Amino acid sequence: MRKLITKFMMINIGTRWTNESIPKEVLESIRSKSAKQENNHLYEVDFIQLSYFLFKDYTYSNLSGLLDKLKKATKLEDLNLSELKGTIPTSNWDRHFSTIVKCDGDYIKSRWEKLYEKRNLVAHNKQIGRVDYDDIIALCGELMPKLTEAIDNLDKIVISEAEKEIVSENVASSRSDVYMEFITSWAHFQRMVYFLANLLHEAHKLPGEPSLGENNLRNHLNLLYRKYGIITSQVKRDILEIFQLRNIIVHRPDIIIGPNHIQSKGAQLRGYALFLSETISGIEKGGVENVPKPKSEQPDPDDDEKLD
Repeated sequence: MRKLITKFMMINIGTRWTNESIPKEVLESIRSKSAKQENNHLYEVDFIQLSYFLFKDYTYSNLSGLLDKLKKATKLEDLNLSELKGTIPTSNWDRHFSTIVKCDGDYIKSRWEKLYEKRNLVAHNKQIGRVDYDDIIALCGELMPKLTEAIDNLDKIVISEAEKEIVSENVASSRSDVYMEFITSWAHFQRMVYFLANLLHEAHKLPGEPSLGENNLRNHLNLLYRKYGIITSQVKRDILEIFQLRNIIVHRPDIIIGPNHIQSKGAQLRGYALFLSETISGIEKGGVENVPKPKSEQPDPDDDEKLD
């Protein structure tokens, strides 16, 4: 299972998944003191969590962006069917592996969970009877051919550039509940930033001026800080540092980060997300007249810092 997931990530996401250039000082400041870098994080992940990568449902779509499009739509033709379908949570198995392995995902998932129960008996020195032993042999015999078939056919899987980042996040989330909570909090916060930045931009943009889009976090933060004064330079700096932590978690699986550090940054992130959410609610309730007016842009003390 570890081999399948590792090869899948290496082939489809690329070598950057296991070796991305991050400043040494940044790594040293957040790495767990007992962390080892010999293996990528899949070799540290608990047995049952490996199945999360294959079977945990998630969505590719930016829900806040889609909701904005739904609000603006006046006819059915204004909506994109593939975008709507993208909001349906689907597992990696259904997205990528069901086409290369003649096997239903529930077949593997149910057997993996049963094998996990048997594995715990061994790991915790419980007595193993003949029935348990035979079950272990049978379950391994049923799983191995399917996993081997998936490994042998990995070259048939094609993942778009847009999907790669989401897949990387999904793998990072499977590392532990702490990682999953942080990634979820980051995704929610990011939606709040993009939604608020686009809300302000749309209210004041000139005729024919394009929308902001959703691809550049620093640009959106600059708009909130420099143009509208909604966040301070310190808040922007905090967010970019948390963004760097998120990138290490997602793209450097060989780095083990202390859970206390991740939880602390996650709590800080949720606080900022709540502030942005309240700001958005205030603007929406007050109408157009409550939209902050652009200010003369101030110098940004972070412009020379390579935080992203």
